[in-house]
Amino acid sequence: MSAIKEISWEILPLEAPIYIKRCSKCKNNNRFYNSSKFRMNNQKKNSDVWLIYKCIECDNTFNITILSRIKWHLIDKNLFDKFIDNDYDTALRLSLDQEIIYKNHIQIDYDSIEYEIRADSDMLFEDMVFLDKEEVRISIKYPYNLNLKLSRVIREKLNLSLNKLELMIDSGIICIDPMENIKKERIKDNTILTIKNRMLTADMFDK
Repeated sequence: MSAIKEISWEILPLEAPIYIKRCSKCKNNNRFYNSSKFRMNNQKKNSDVWLIYKCIECDNTFNITILSRIKWHLIDKNLFDKFIDNDYDTALRLSLDQEIIYKNHIQIDYDSIEYEIRADSDMLFEDMVFLDKEEVRISIKYPYNLNLKLSRVIREKLNLSLNKLELMIDSGIICIDPMENIKKERIKDNTILTIKNRMLTADMFDK
């Protein structure tokens, strides 16, 4: 029997981010929402594709460049169809694409993004005391950059107070690979969180 309990978490956005940009029309707002609609322009053999963002106050549009002056036959057919269909998931994914954000000089309101943590086990921290394993190893999938602190996600998913989490980190019970400062570290895709189960005692949860 393995001495390690393997758990997987995946952190996914529930909605597209708000972009911060001064509205050129109403001038009273600097927040734009994802309309989940694409605009396409085909000229001869070239295509342009934009994702349309709209002002929260007046619906003035702000077009995000997705593809520019690309040969239309080079666009993946499945992706092309999603542009045509205004596919919601594609609009969400592209609104968080770091290359697109960089090229369009976009500022994101990360606090506006709600997210969920999908797990193949809903085990809480106190449950691990009674687990007959040496370690609990949690693999974290993080396909989108939501600018989240690792400590925030650990506290939320394992139902730990800040003081309790700091105690576990300082005691070496919780660590990550590669080794970083968990208290300050932003989440990265494929982070491995290790909980040294053999070091846990029931009285740790009475404090």
